[in-house]
Amino acid sequence: MLFLSRPLLIILLLLSLLLLHVVTIHAQPKRRNRIASSVVYSWEATRLIDSPLEAKPTDWVSSFFHKVNLTLISAGRAHSVAVGQQDGETTIYAWGNNDSNQLGDETSISRSLPTNVNSFGYLPVVRLSCGHNHNLILRKDGKLYAWGLNNYGQLGDRTLVNRNSPVPVFMDGALSGAVITQISAGAFHSLALANNGSIFAWGNNFSGQLGIGTTKDSFVPVAVNMSALSGKVVIQIAASTDHSVALTSDGTVYYWGDKDIVGGSGSKEGPLIPVAVNMSGVGQGKRITHIAVGYFHTVMLTNDSQIYSWGSNTFGQLGSRSFKDSLEPVAVEMNGELSGKIVVQIAAGGYHTLALTSDGRLYGWGKTKNGQLGDQTYKNHYVPTFLDINDELDDSITQIVAGEDHTMILTSKAKMDS
Repeated sequence: MLFLSRPLLIILLLLSLLLLHVVTIHAQPKRRNRIASSVVYSWEATRLIDSPLEAKPTDWVSSFFHKVNLTLISAGRAHSVAVGQQDGETTIYAWGNNDSNQLGDETSISRSLPTNVNSFGYLPVVRLSCGHNHNLILRKDGKLYAWGLNNYGQLGDRTLVNRNSPVPVFMDGALSGAVITQISAGAFHSLALANNGSIFAWGNNFSGQLGIGTTKDSFVPVAVNMSALSGKVVIQIAASTDHSVALTSDGTVYYWGDKDIVGGSGSKEGPLIPVAVNMSGVGQGKRITHIAVGYFHTVMLTNDSQIYSWGSNTFGQLGSRSFKDSLEPVAVEMNGELSGKIVVQIAAGGYHTLALTSDGRLYGWGKTKNGQLGDQTYKNHYVPTFLDINDELDDSITQIVAGEDHTMILTSKAKMDS
Protein backbone atom coordinates (compact mmCIF):
# COMPACT_ATOMS: atom_id res chain seq x y z
CA MET A 1 0.00 0.00 0.00
CA LEU A 2 1.21 3.46 -0.91
CA PHE A 3 1.27 5.97 1.97
CA LEU A 4 1.04 9.68 1.14
CA SER A 5 2.01 12.62 3.27
CA ARG A 6 -0.69 15.02 4.48
CA PRO A 7 0.46 17.92 2.20
CA LEU A 8 0.41 15.65 -0.83
CA LEU A 9 -3.07 14.39 0.05
CA ILE A 10 -4.33 17.96 0.27
CA ILE A 11 -2.87 18.82 -3.13
CA LEU A 12 -4.47 15.75 -4.72
CA LEU A 13 -7.82 16.60 -3.15
CA LEU A 14 -7.71 20.15 -4.51
CA LEU A 15 -6.83 18.87 -7.98
CA SER A 16 -9.72 16.43 -7.93
CA LEU A 17 -12.14 19.20 -6.95
CA LEU A 18 -10.82 21.39 -9.77
CA LEU A 19 -11.33 18.62 -12.33
CA LEU A 20 -14.84 18.02 -11.04
CA HIS A 21 -15.62 21.72 -11.48
CA VAL A 22 -14.39 21.70 -15.07
CA VAL A 23 -16.55 18.69 -15.87
CA THR A 24 -19.58 20.36 -14.31
CA ILE A 25 -19.41 23.61 -16.25
CA HIS A 26 -18.84 21.87 -19.57
CA ALA A 27 -21.21 18.96 -19.21
CA GLN A 28 -24.30 20.84 -18.07
CA PRO A 29 -25.03 24.34 -19.39
CA LYS A 30 -26.30 26.65 -16.70
CA ARG A 31 -28.31 29.84 -16.95
CA ARG A 32 -27.15 32.66 -14.76
CA ASN A 33 -29.00 35.75 -13.65
CA ARG A 34 -27.12 38.72 -15.02
CA ILE A 35 -27.56 42.06 -16.70
CA ALA A 36 -26.18 41.90 -20.22
CA SER A 37 -27.21 42.89 -23.70
CA SER A 38 -25.76 39.80 -25.37
CA VAL A 39 -24.68 36.26 -24.59
CA VAL A 40 -22.17 34.07 -26.40
CA TYR A 41 -22.63 30.30 -26.53
CA SER A 42 -20.10 27.80 -27.82
CA TRP A 43 -19.91 24.07 -28.19
CA GLU A 44 -17.67 21.20 -29.15
CA ALA A 45 -16.84 17.81 -27.69
CA THR A 46 -14.49 18.16 -24.74
CA ARG A 47 -12.45 15.32 -23.32
CA LEU A 48 -11.05 15.21 -19.82
CA ILE A 49 -9.11 12.14 -18.76
CA ASP A 50 -10.40 10.46 -21.94
CA SER A 51 -14.03 10.89 -20.86
CA PRO A 52 -16.34 12.35 -23.55
CA LEU A 53 -18.66 15.14 -22.49
CA GLU A 54 -21.88 16.35 -24.08
CA ALA A 55 -21.53 18.31 -27.30
CA LYS A 56 -24.21 20.89 -26.61
CA PRO A 57 -24.36 24.68 -26.32
CA THR A 58 -23.13 26.24 -23.13
CA ASP A 59 -22.98 29.87 -22.05
CA TRP A 60 -20.38 29.24 -19.36
CA VAL A 61 -18.01 31.77 -20.91
CA SER A 62 -20.68 34.45 -20.65
CA SER A 63 -20.21 34.80 -16.91
CA PHE A 64 -16.96 36.55 -17.80
CA PHE A 65 -18.87 39.09 -19.89
CA HIS A 66 -21.08 40.39 -17.09
CA LYS A 67 -22.37 43.82 -18.10
CA VAL A 68 -20.35 43.70 -21.34
CA ASN A 69 -22.27 44.47 -24.52
CA LEU A 70 -20.77 41.93 -26.91
CA THR A 71 -20.91 43.05 -30.53
CA LEU A 72 -18.56 40.75 -32.46
CA ILE A 73 -17.39 37.14 -32.21
CA SER A 74 -15.06 35.06 -34.36
CA ALA A 75 -13.62 31.55 -34.23
CA GLY A 76 -10.18 30.32 -35.32
CA ARG A 77 -8.73 26.84 -35.55
CA ALA A 78 -8.84 26.23 -31.81
CA HIS A 79 -9.37 29.66 -30.29
CA SER A 80 -12.11 32.27 -30.07
CA VAL A 81 -12.27 36.06 -29.80
CA ALA A 82 -15.09 38.38 -28.70
CA VAL A 83 -15.34 42.17 -28.83
CA GLY A 84 -17.66 44.31 -26.76
CA GLN A 85 -18.23 47.59 -25.00
CA GLN A 86 -18.09 48.10 -21.24
CA ASP A 87 -18.43 51.49 -19.57
CA GLY A 88 -17.69 53.21 -22.87
CA GLU A 89 -14.49 51.28 -23.52
CA THR A 90 -13.77 48.63 -26.10
CA THR A 91 -13.03 45.25 -24.53
CA ILE A 92 -11.48 42.31 -26.38
CA TYR A 93 -11.43 38.79 -24.95
CA ALA A 94 -9.86 35.59 -26.26
CA TRP A 95 -9.71 31.98 -25.10
CA GLY A 96 -8.55 28.59 -26.35
CA ASN A 97 -5.23 27.48 -27.82
CA ASN A 98 -2.35 29.97 -27.49
CA ASP A 99 0.62 28.12 -28.96
CA SER A 100 1.13 30.91 -31.50
CA ASN A 101 0.24 33.84 -29.21
CA GLN A 102 -3.20 34.07 -30.82
CA LEU A 103 -4.86 35.05 -27.53
CA GLY A 104 -3.00 38.36 -27.53
CA ASP A 105 -2.48 38.40 -23.77
CA GLU A 106 1.31 38.67 -24.00
CA THR A 107 1.74 34.99 -23.07
CA SER A 108 1.76 31.64 -24.85
CA ILE A 109 -0.43 29.98 -22.21
CA SER A 110 -3.58 28.33 -23.55
CA ARG A 111 -6.70 29.25 -21.58
CA SER A 112 -10.10 27.63 -21.16
CA LEU A 113 -11.52 30.88 -19.82
CA PRO A 114 -11.59 34.29 -21.56
CA THR A 115 -8.57 36.49 -21.07
CA ASN A 116 -8.18 40.17 -21.88
CA VAL A 117 -6.51 41.13 -25.13
CA ASN A 118 -4.65 44.41 -25.07
CA SER A 119 -7.53 46.86 -25.60
CA PHE A 120 -7.76 50.19 -27.38
CA GLY A 121 -9.58 52.31 -24.85
CA TYR A 122 -12.43 54.33 -26.27
CA LEU A 123 -11.87 53.50 -29.94
CA PRO A 124 -14.48 50.91 -30.99
CA VAL A 125 -13.57 47.83 -33.00
CA VAL A 126 -15.90 47.57 -35.98
CA ARG A 127 -14.60 44.38 -37.60
CA LEU A 128 -13.08 41.17 -36.23
CA SER A 129 -11.78 38.07 -38.01
CA CYS A 130 -9.93 35.01 -36.72
CA GLY A 131 -7.63 33.00 -38.96
CA HIS A 132 -6.03 29.65 -38.27
CA ASN A 133 -3.82 31.04 -35.51
CA HIS A 134 -3.93 34.80 -36.09
CA ASN A 135 -6.47 37.58 -35.73
CA LEU A 136 -7.37 40.84 -37.47
CA ILE A 137 -9.34 43.78 -36.15
CA LEU A 138 -10.44 47.01 -37.81
CA ARG A 139 -10.86 50.02 -35.55
CA LYS A 140 -13.42 52.77 -36.12
CA ASP A 141 -10.59 55.13 -37.08
CA GLY A 142 -9.74 52.86 -40.02
CA LYS A 143 -6.55 51.36 -38.59
CA LEU A 144 -5.84 47.65 -38.80
CA TYR A 145 -4.25 45.57 -36.06
CA ALA A 146 -3.19 41.94 -35.96
CA TRP A 147 -1.63 39.41 -33.61
CA GLY A 148 -0.72 35.72 -33.37
CA LEU A 149 1.08 33.48 -35.85
CA ASN A 150 3.14 35.31 -38.47
CA ASN A 151 5.16 32.61 -40.21
CA TYR A 152 4.07 33.80 -43.67
CA GLY A 153 3.64 37.49 -42.91
CA GLN A 154 -0.12 37.17 -42.36
CA LEU A 155 0.01 39.93 -39.74
CA GLY A 156 1.18 42.39 -42.38
CA ASP A 157 3.64 44.20 -40.09
CA ARG A 158 6.71 43.79 -42.34
CA THR A 159 8.08 40.93 -40.19
CA LEU A 160 7.76 37.18 -39.80
CA VAL A 161 7.67 37.42 -36.01
CA ASN A 162 4.73 36.08 -34.00
CA ARG A 163 3.04 38.79 -31.94
CA ASN A 164 1.56 38.18 -28.48
CA SER A 165 -0.43 41.42 -28.50
CA PRO A 166 -2.01 43.51 -31.27
CA VAL A 167 0.39 45.37 -33.59
CA PRO A 168 -0.44 47.79 -36.42
CA VAL A 169 -0.71 46.40 -39.93
CA PHE A 170 1.62 48.29 -42.29
CA MET A 171 -0.54 50.90 -44.01
CA ASP A 172 2.04 53.15 -45.68
CA GLY A 173 2.42 51.09 -48.85
CA ALA A 174 -0.46 49.69 -50.90
CA LEU A 175 -2.92 50.63 -48.15
CA SER A 176 -1.85 54.29 -48.09
CA GLY A 177 -4.98 56.41 -48.32
CA ALA A 178 -7.28 53.37 -48.45
CA VAL A 179 -10.42 53.42 -46.31
CA ILE A 180 -10.85 49.83 -45.15
CA THR A 181 -14.38 48.60 -44.57
CA GLN A 182 -13.97 44.81 -44.30
CA ILE A 183 -11.36 42.26 -43.26
CA SER A 184 -11.03 38.50 -43.48
CA ALA A 185 -8.36 36.26 -41.94
CA GLY A 186 -7.66 32.99 -43.72
CA ALA A 187 -5.56 30.11 -42.49
CA PHE A 188 -2.26 31.83 -43.24
CA HIS A 189 -3.19 34.92 -45.26
CA SER A 190 -5.33 38.01 -44.79
CA LEU A 191 -7.64 40.14 -46.92
CA ALA A 192 -8.93 43.72 -46.63
CA LEU A 193 -11.61 45.49 -48.65
CA ALA A 194 -11.57 49.25 -49.21
CA ASN A 195 -14.59 51.49 -49.70
CA ASN A 196 -13.70 51.97 -53.37
CA GLY A 197 -13.94 48.21 -53.99
CA SER A 198 -10.19 47.52 -54.02
CA ILE A 199 -8.99 44.33 -52.34
CA PHE A 200 -5.66 43.94 -50.56
CA ALA A 201 -3.95 40.76 -49.43
CA TRP A 202 -0.88 39.60 -47.51
CA GLY A 203 0.66 36.45 -46.05
CA ASN A 204 0.95 32.97 -47.55
CA ASN A 205 0.59 32.72 -51.34
CA PHE A 206 1.51 29.13 -52.08
CA SER A 207 -1.61 28.60 -54.20
CA GLY A 208 -2.04 32.14 -55.45
CA GLN A 209 -4.56 33.10 -52.78
CA LEU A 210 -3.21 36.66 -52.67
CA GLY A 211 -4.51 37.23 -56.20
CA ILE A 212 -1.44 39.08 -57.46
CA GLY A 213 -0.57 36.84 -60.41
CA THR A 214 2.32 35.06 -58.66
CA THR A 215 2.82 32.61 -55.80
CA LYS A 216 5.21 34.84 -53.85
CA ASP A 217 4.36 35.48 -50.20
CA SER A 218 4.08 39.03 -48.91
CA PHE A 219 4.56 40.30 -45.37
CA VAL A 220 2.95 43.64 -46.25
CA PRO A 221 -0.43 44.31 -47.88
CA VAL A 222 -0.41 44.23 -51.67
CA ALA A 223 -3.16 45.09 -54.16
CA VAL A 224 -5.14 42.18 -55.61
CA ASN A 225 -5.30 42.15 -59.42
CA MET A 226 -8.77 43.57 -60.13
CA SER A 227 -8.77 43.26 -63.94
CA ALA A 228 -11.68 40.80 -63.96
CA LEU A 229 -13.53 43.00 -61.49
CA SER A 230 -13.30 46.21 -63.48
CA GLY A 231 -16.51 48.18 -63.07
CA LYS A 232 -17.73 45.86 -60.35
CA VAL A 233 -18.53 46.86 -56.77
CA VAL A 234 -17.14 44.33 -54.28
CA ILE A 235 -19.36 44.01 -51.21
CA GLN A 236 -17.85 41.01 -49.39
CA ILE A 237 -14.55 39.15 -49.15
CA ALA A 238 -13.65 35.81 -47.58
CA ALA A 239 -10.24 34.19 -47.02
CA SER A 240 -9.89 30.43 -46.71
CA THR A 241 -6.93 28.08 -46.41
CA ASP A 242 -5.53 28.28 -49.94
CA HIS A 243 -8.14 30.32 -51.76
CA SER A 244 -9.99 33.62 -51.54
CA VAL A 245 -13.47 34.67 -52.62
CA ALA A 246 -15.16 38.00 -53.36
CA LEU A 247 -18.81 38.91 -53.92
CA THR A 248 -19.92 41.86 -56.06
CA SER A 249 -23.09 43.91 -55.81
CA ASP A 250 -24.59 42.29 -58.92
CA GLY A 251 -24.48 38.90 -57.18
CA THR A 252 -21.43 37.51 -58.97
CA VAL A 253 -18.80 35.53 -57.04
CA TYR A 254 -15.10 35.59 -57.89
CA TYR A 255 -12.37 33.32 -56.55
CA TRP A 256 -8.62 32.84 -56.82
CA GLY A 257 -6.02 30.40 -55.53
CA ASP A 258 -6.00 26.70 -54.58
CA LYS A 259 -4.97 24.24 -57.24
CA ASP A 260 -6.46 21.17 -55.58
CA ILE A 261 -10.20 21.04 -55.14
CA VAL A 262 -11.70 24.45 -54.50
CA GLY A 263 -11.76 25.70 -58.07
CA GLY A 264 -15.39 26.62 -58.74
CA SER A 265 -14.61 26.49 -62.46
CA GLY A 266 -14.50 22.74 -63.04
CA SER A 267 -10.71 22.78 -63.23
CA LYS A 268 -8.15 21.56 -60.71
CA GLU A 269 -5.81 24.37 -61.74
CA GLY A 270 -6.79 27.40 -59.69
CA PRO A 271 -6.26 30.95 -60.98
CA LEU A 272 -3.63 33.34 -59.61
CA ILE A 273 -5.96 36.33 -60.07
CA PRO A 274 -9.73 36.64 -59.54
CA VAL A 275 -12.06 34.90 -62.00
CA ALA A 276 -15.83 34.49 -61.93
CA VAL A 277 -17.29 31.32 -60.46
CA ASN A 278 -18.99 29.15 -63.08
CA MET A 279 -22.72 29.38 -62.36
CA SER A 280 -23.89 27.89 -65.67
CA GLY A 281 -25.08 24.71 -63.95
CA VAL A 282 -27.54 24.43 -61.10
CA GLY A 283 -26.93 28.01 -60.03
CA GLN A 284 -27.59 29.60 -63.41
CA GLY A 285 -29.33 32.96 -63.09
CA LYS A 286 -29.02 33.02 -59.33
CA ARG A 287 -28.01 36.20 -57.52
CA ILE A 288 -25.64 35.56 -54.62
CA THR A 289 -26.08 37.74 -51.54
CA HIS A 290 -23.60 36.22 -49.08
CA ILE A 291 -20.52 33.98 -49.13
CA ALA A 292 -18.73 31.87 -46.52
CA VAL A 293 -15.61 29.71 -46.73
CA GLY A 294 -14.41 26.66 -44.83
CA TYR A 295 -10.96 25.16 -45.05
CA PHE A 296 -11.56 23.60 -48.46
CA HIS A 297 -15.15 24.45 -49.36
CA THR A 298 -17.16 27.54 -50.26
CA VAL A 299 -20.82 28.28 -49.53
CA MET A 300 -23.10 30.83 -51.25
CA LEU A 301 -26.53 32.13 -50.24
CA THR A 302 -28.90 33.52 -52.90
CA ASN A 303 -31.54 36.23 -52.75
CA ASP A 304 -34.27 33.57 -52.93
CA SER A 305 -32.85 31.71 -49.90
CA GLN A 306 -31.16 28.90 -51.81
CA ILE A 307 -27.70 27.68 -50.85
CA TYR A 308 -24.96 26.46 -53.18
CA SER A 309 -21.52 25.11 -52.38
CA TRP A 310 -18.44 23.57 -53.93
CA GLY A 311 -15.12 22.04 -52.93
CA SER A 312 -14.16 19.26 -50.56
CA ASN A 313 -17.03 17.13 -49.27
CA THR A 314 -15.28 14.48 -47.17
CA PHE A 315 -17.62 15.04 -44.23
CA GLY A 316 -20.74 16.14 -46.12
CA GLN A 317 -19.99 19.85 -45.66
CA LEU A 318 -21.45 20.66 -49.10
CA GLY A 319 -24.88 19.51 -47.93
CA SER A 320 -25.56 17.87 -51.30
CA ARG A 321 -26.78 14.49 -50.01
CA SER A 322 -23.44 12.87 -50.81
CA PHE A 323 -19.82 12.81 -49.71
CA LYS A 324 -18.53 13.49 -53.23
CA ASP A 325 -16.26 16.50 -53.84
CA SER A 326 -17.39 19.00 -56.44
CA LEU A 327 -15.33 21.33 -58.63
CA GLU A 328 -18.47 23.28 -59.52
CA PRO A 329 -21.28 24.69 -57.38
CA VAL A 330 -23.91 22.17 -56.33
CA ALA A 331 -27.26 22.80 -54.69
CA VAL A 332 -27.50 22.24 -50.95
CA GLU A 333 -30.43 19.97 -50.11
CA MET A 334 -33.34 22.32 -49.39
CA ASN A 335 -36.24 19.85 -49.64
CA GLY A 336 -35.69 18.35 -46.23
CA GLU A 337 -35.54 20.19 -42.94
CA LEU A 338 -34.86 23.54 -44.65
CA SER A 339 -37.95 23.25 -46.83
CA GLY A 340 -39.89 26.51 -46.78
CA LYS A 341 -37.35 28.21 -44.55
CA ILE A 342 -35.86 31.64 -45.21
CA VAL A 343 -32.11 31.51 -44.62
CA VAL A 344 -30.70 34.79 -43.28
CA GLN A 345 -27.13 33.81 -42.38
CA ILE A 346 -24.57 31.18 -43.37
CA ALA A 347 -21.21 30.26 -41.85
CA ALA A 348 -18.55 27.72 -42.75
CA GLY A 349 -16.11 26.09 -40.33
CA GLY A 350 -13.19 23.84 -41.02
CA TYR A 351 -15.34 20.97 -42.25
CA HIS A 352 -18.89 21.94 -41.31
CA THR A 353 -21.49 24.47 -42.44
CA LEU A 354 -24.23 26.40 -40.62
CA ALA A 355 -27.41 28.20 -41.66
CA LEU A 356 -29.63 30.45 -39.56
CA THR A 357 -33.26 30.91 -40.62
CA SER A 358 -35.58 33.87 -40.13
CA ASP A 359 -37.47 32.06 -37.38
CA GLY A 360 -34.27 31.85 -35.31
CA ARG A 361 -33.55 28.19 -35.93
CA LEU A 362 -30.05 26.88 -36.58
CA TYR A 363 -29.18 24.14 -39.06
CA GLY A 364 -25.87 22.41 -39.67
CA TRP A 365 -24.21 19.79 -41.83
CA GLY A 366 -20.77 18.25 -42.29
CA LYS A 367 -18.30 17.02 -39.72
CA THR A 368 -19.54 16.56 -36.17
CA LYS A 369 -17.01 14.13 -34.72
CA ASN A 370 -15.91 16.80 -32.26
CA GLY A 371 -19.42 17.98 -31.45
CA GLN A 372 -19.29 21.11 -33.59
CA LEU A 373 -22.88 20.69 -34.78
CA GLY A 374 -24.13 20.55 -31.21
CA ASP A 375 -26.64 17.79 -31.87
CA GLN A 376 -24.95 15.28 -29.55
CA THR A 377 -24.85 12.58 -32.24
CA TYR A 378 -21.19 12.75 -33.37
CA LYS A 379 -22.47 11.56 -36.75
CA ASN A 380 -21.50 13.42 -39.92
CA HIS A 381 -24.48 14.90 -41.80
CA TYR A 382 -24.53 15.30 -45.58
CA VAL A 383 -27.78 17.30 -45.60
CA PRO A 384 -28.88 20.24 -43.45
CA THR A 385 -30.01 19.05 -40.03
CA PHE A 386 -31.99 21.03 -37.48
CA LEU A 387 -29.88 21.67 -34.39
CA ASP A 388 -32.33 21.55 -31.53
CA ILE A 389 -30.52 24.03 -29.30
CA ASN A 390 -33.16 26.68 -28.75
CA ASP A 391 -34.16 25.30 -25.36
CA GLU A 392 -30.61 26.08 -24.21
CA LEU A 393 -30.86 29.72 -25.30
CA ASP A 394 -32.33 32.70 -23.53
CA ASP A 395 -32.92 34.88 -26.58
CA SER A 396 -32.67 35.14 -30.35
CA ILE A 397 -29.49 34.39 -32.29
CA THR A 398 -27.84 37.43 -33.88
CA GLN A 399 -24.56 35.98 -35.20
CA ILE A 400 -23.22 32.53 -36.04
CA VAL A 401 -19.53 31.67 -36.52
CA ALA A 402 -17.63 28.44 -37.02
CA GLY A 403 -14.06 27.42 -36.25
CA GLU A 404 -12.28 24.25 -37.26
CA ASP A 405 -13.96 22.01 -34.70
CA HIS A 406 -16.19 24.36 -32.73
CA THR A 407 -19.16 26.64 -33.23
CA MET A 408 -20.22 29.88 -31.54
CA ILE A 409 -23.40 31.92 -31.62
CA LEU A 410 -24.11 35.37 -30.25
CA THR A 411 -27.58 36.09 -28.94
CA SER A 412 -29.31 39.35 -28.14
CA LYS A 413 -29.96 39.77 -24.44
CA ALA A 414 -32.40 41.90 -22.53
CA LYS A 415 -32.14 42.67 -18.83
CA MET A 416 -32.59 39.50 -16.82
CA ASP A 417 -34.13 39.15 -13.42
CA SER A 418 -31.58 39.33 -10.66
